[in-house]
Amino acid sequence: MLKIFGKVSNADLEGTVDLDCVQKCFKASDCILAYFDTSGRCQLFNFNETETLEVEETSRADGLFVAFKTTLPNDTCPALELILPVVNIGEDPVSWKKSGTTFSFQKCRGDWKMFRRTNPEITVCMKPFDFAPQILRKDAVTVCENMGAMLTGVVSAVESRWILGSEDYAKLSDFLYFFPEKINVLHGGGIGDYEGYWIDGIRYCKTFRWADGYTTRSELFDSANAELSFKSYGGDYNEDCLAVERTPIATQTINDVGCNGTVDEYGIVYTLKMLKIFGKVTNTDLEGTVDPDCVQTCFEASDCILAYFDTSGRCQLFDFNETETLEVKETTKADGLFVAFKTTLPNDTCPAYPDIRPVVNIGEDPVSWKRSGKTFSFQKCVGYWKMFHRTGSPEITVCMQVYGIRRGVNQTEATGYCEEMGDSSPATERFLEIFPNADPWYGIWIDGVRNCTGESSPKCNIFDWSDDYTFGVEALVPGNAALSFYKGSTPENCLAVVSNSDIAINDIPCGRGSGWEFGVVCDTLKMMKIFGKVLNADLEGTVDPDCVQTCFEASNCILAYVDTSGRCQLFNFNETETLEVEETYKEDGLFVAFKTTLPNDTCPAYKSIPPVVNIGEDPVSWKKSGKTFSFQKCIGDWKMFNRTGLTVCMQFTYCINAKLTGVATIEESKWLNGRVNWRTDRFKKLYPGEPQGWSGVWMDGVRNCTGFKEANCRNFDWSDGYTESQDALVASNARLSYKTDNGNNIENCLQIFIYSEQQTINDVDCDHTGSLDLGAACGYRLA
Repeated sequence: MLKIFGKVSNADLEGTVDLDCVQKCFKASDCILAYFDTSGRCQLFNFNETETLEVEETSRADGLFVAFKTTLPNDTCPALELILPVVNIGEDPVSWKKSGTTFSFQKCRGDWKMFRRTNPEITVCMKPFDFAPQILRKDAVTVCENMGAMLTGVVSAVESRWILGSEDYAKLSDFLYFFPEKINVLHGGGIGDYEGYWIDGIRYCKTFRWADGYTTRSELFDSANAELSFKSYGGDYNEDCLAVERTPIATQTINDVGCNGTVDEYGIVYTLKMLKIFGKVTNTDLEGTVDPDCVQTCFEASDCILAYFDTSGRCQLFDFNETETLEVKETTKADGLFVAFKTTLPNDTCPAYPDIRPVVNIGEDPVSWKRSGKTFSFQKCVGYWKMFHRTGSPEITVCMQVYGIRRGVNQTEATGYCEEMGDSSPATERFLEIFPNADPWYGIWIDGVRNCTGESSPKCNIFDWSDDYTFGVEALVPGNAALSFYKGSTPENCLAVVSNSDIAINDIPCGRGSGWEFGVVCDTLKMMKIFGKVLNADLEGTVDPDCVQTCFEASNCILAYVDTSGRCQLFNFNETETLEVEETYKEDGLFVAFKTTLPNDTCPAYKSIPPVVNIGEDPVSWKKSGKTFSFQKCIGDWKMFNRTGLTVCMQFTYCINAKLTGVATIEESKWLNGRVNWRTDRFKKLYPGEPQGWSGVWMDGVRNCTGFKEANCRNFDWSDGYTESQDALVASNARLSYKTDNGNNIENCLQIFIYSEQQTINDVDCDHTGSLDLGAACGYRLA
């Protein structure tokens, strides 16, 4: 760490105090700079979150310090005028530049690759983007410009080989010019000869000219690196444009091609803009953070999609991974409110206001903002679910994901699994393999039941869809679906996506759970490991080198805590109510592995954590605050209900350290009612014999008709301290008669009872006691 008197431009030291600021940056693998003052206020800057930085030298009297993380000869500190720090964290070393008393740092955005060129000495950022099936050159140029970049030229074999997927000349033939992972998905695992990426360059006589503004020459036009034929194979058109392609000669990566398009160019190499309007984000208050460079901060943050700010500099950023819906309304200049969309636009262009249609290009799928009058709306799929745009009638967008359940799941269970998550079992156009050793006929349930009513044969290909958004049978054509109608004498009237390489969909018996059906299109259980420690826990005693695997295989384990020497502590769901995990550093030699569900073959970006525990009846999400993860669930077998802004735990028991609970929703009352009826639960054990229709358990709630005209109103006061809603007391769910059948007693208190399947709540005499009063519904608020 190289420390000078200095300050980071446009950065305020606020909040965090850390007397070990420099040491903390030194230990953090991603930190590139520490900024702090004499009082210990500290701000760290991380490589992955930083694209530009500017540091100005100050004097000792200012009490401000900057410490660069850099590489230096051992036991050496250079003279101040010789300081030129180098960041060696990413794929490419990035040197700080010094001009007078100012140091400046700049790197490519996101995962774009940095190339340093000489003559002239410039730095160029590149990234290949893939399209299926192909793209014309003119469209490639437009797409690049829409991203605020240019179709790029290349000057060296290092650049062209990187575009194809390998910088190592010796490994090019072994590598087979495979594209990055995305192109493998789009194009079946690889590309053939004379297939590749468009690049800049148009032939003029015997040379090439470039329009990207930074390529002025190329070392690649000799026969060792380029196959320049000038004419098409048949001689019917000129080949005056350029592409990086696979060719039969391993060293040749450049080919001249026809400018008006070939069928072989799959991608382009790009070299964003912030579109600002007078507007506000609905249901959002600008509070707290002040950033005069709000728009620039969003532009430089790879995950940011929108900046919302006002004339005083108050600023709120919205990140792609943390945002599912957004609504922006236009305002006027007098309101002093602004919204800046990060979008792709033609270079040096700002659209007329009526033509504004921002597009978010950060995730796997481009997501267009929709405009209706003066309102812009954004919506994407949750988490890692895949977005499919369907055309026709109706034109809709569908979100899909594949979830592995177990071997032998039937269609009813698969449907229930999705519906418990709040989504119907979707039809699908693709298969995501979650069992790598699956037999070709192993499958994943999808929606669809054959309906041949009115048809002359029961072997029709007409299917009813119950997901409410699938129409037609385009995916059931012979080349994509094997519909055999019967397995022996058993009708095969339901559908599954199978791992067969020849077809994608198979019809199978609807009731089957034969062992072939693994899951449903609607996550896979994984251990997610970080550098961390469990607070208030000491690693003692047990040594298990396979600690993480042991937890993974134990059905009740939710977390493994381990160190480099193999000392291991497991935390089980039934024995754990609260846990707190704090991030540490690699040097500490401590690890925490969360058991959680994640999309298959996926490891989330670090900021995208928190994990979710899916072992008990209710999924419980870890909460993250700064560098601390916290877990909390209800005690024992108490049921967790998530209400707006709070979580409540309920159970039938003696109300010790709990309260007689009210209910806020019909869902809560039905669960309590179900606990009374279940013959196998604890209630049945406490009260053997058949419960009578008017049997019930006490719950919170006393009628209060103050201000009402009638004494038999449906308004109740709750004393539990967390119930406010009266939604469960509607007539369809609550039988509120106000008086006993003989009319002698007023019924102003409440019980959960078993009178009918539809109604779950009954009003009773507050002083009533008898054989039908069986217990108490207790609850407490989960802190």
